[in-house]
Amino acid sequence: QTGAWEPIDEAMVINPNSGIMFAPIDMESDVAFSDYDAADKTNPHGQLLGWNSCTDNIFVWLYSQNFSQYFLPYNTFDTVQENYELLLETGCVSILDQTQSDSKGYMTGWNMAKAYLLKELQWDNAQNTEDVLRRFFNRYYGDASYVMYSLFRDEMNWINYIHSQLDAQGGVFEEILLQKYWPEDLLRSYMERIDKAYAAIKPIEQTDPERYAQIYKRIQAESLQFRYILIQLYSGSYDAETLYAEKTAFRADCEKLGITLYAQNNSVSKLWEAWGIA
Repeated sequence: QTGAWEPIDEAMVINPNSGIMFAPIDMESDVAFSDYDAADKTNPHGQLLGWNSCTDNIFVWLYSQNFSQYFLPYNTFDTVQENYELLLETGCVSILDQTQSDSKGYMTGWNMAKAYLLKELQWDNAQNTEDVLRRFFNRYYGDASYVMYSLFRDEMNWINYIHSQLDAQGGVFEEILLQKYWPEDLLRSYMERIDKAYAAIKPIEQTDPERYAQIYKRIQAESLQFRYILIQLYSGSYDAETLYAEKTAFRADCEKLGITLYAQNNSVSKLWEAWGIA
């Protein structure tokens, strides 16, 4: 490696009919490839360029999910477009960007918005990310789009804060469910905004009940992340009767929305057992 990456031996050059699968599982959610030192072979950017010196056929497997916490958000929204652009410039011929691939129903943690964004950018990476996201929120949440989009952006800003000012790292199996990352008053302020979203669609309950029910479920799905954290971290803030009601309502909503996993390969039935509501 002298200025530009070169194979250490001609035998390292891969047959044009073959390629490599590059899966940087240790990459952090809020860090773009370009944030790493391109001359360092120990980081994802250097490794990518090193392999690109050996082949133009790189199949990339990215990770856009904390696999130990499906209910919680994982912020790759701010780096995905830049990463896709660099990948296209360095021999990438295919991108698999894994989120909750084993989920069957609704997803929370803004993963429905993420799935739409990834799909759109893989089709046309020249699109403006904010335009794509606003288009999704307008269509998906209707009259509640302003409330939900502002909530989404504020939470992503909070995620960025705990990465830059606290010690959160953004790993795909990181323990993020800690009180220092999720103050109770912050979570309750988020729930107040969920209530505002419900209120925003109230006028169409009678005029367009089908659309109302559709958007209501989508807001409800996103409320689960905040309710989950409150139950897990702040159960002591409830009396026994209220806590039981919160847990059973959470389970009922998961069943209604088809949510069956709380982590990769972990059924929500394990959660119900831990909560004493199995």
